[in-house]
Amino acid sequence: MILYCHKCKSDKDSSQFSKSNQSKSGFHYTCKDCCKLNYLKNKALHNLKSQEWYRANKLRKKDTNQKWASEHKGDQCCRSMKRYVAKLKRIPKWLNEEDWNYIKCLYQTARQLTLQTGIPHEVDHIIPLQGENISGLHCPLNLQILTKTENCSKKNKFPLEGNHAIGIRSIQRSCKQYRRINPCDSQTHHPKN
Repeated sequence: MILYCHKCKSDKDSSQFSKSNQSKSGFHYTCKDCCKLNYLKNKALHNLKSQEWYRANKLRKKDTNQKWASEHKGDQCCRSMKRYVAKLKRIPKWLNEEDWNYIKCLYQTARQLTLQTGIPHEVDHIIPLQGENISGLHCPLNLQILTKTENCSKKNKFPLEGNHAIGIRSIQRSCKQYRRINPCDSQTHHPKN
């Protein structure tokens, strides 16, 4: 089926158009290429309008999200399970009881900091568990306490210094030689030789 694009004023195959319930033909009036160019041209303005709308409709958006979550519990569970499974696959077999105690203490310390300061604190994975280019482990060397704001701004990104990625051997060396202070009892963790 051949359709006419009202933007570039040319005839194109229907596969070049997005579907639309609002038009008689069942397709948009502009082709995908023109829609993409229009989006890129107005991206900054679109983002600004989206932010303004969100600020004006925070409660409405929150209610909509809660309604969606209650109606789509399966999707919600799927998202949670994806992270849970990813976390399980990222737990190294060499973690010992001392490491698990340290991790537990980190979470307890983050909770205590939240209660003491009134500022929400979270335990963050320095190298994200589900990063785009790199995935970290759930181990003491990869955990840090951050405020919730810092953690949210970091997202799923790993800050590299310049263009140098950390090599696997340097990570293995530091894992074998790490010394940390236990936030619960202030005793130093020593590597086992």
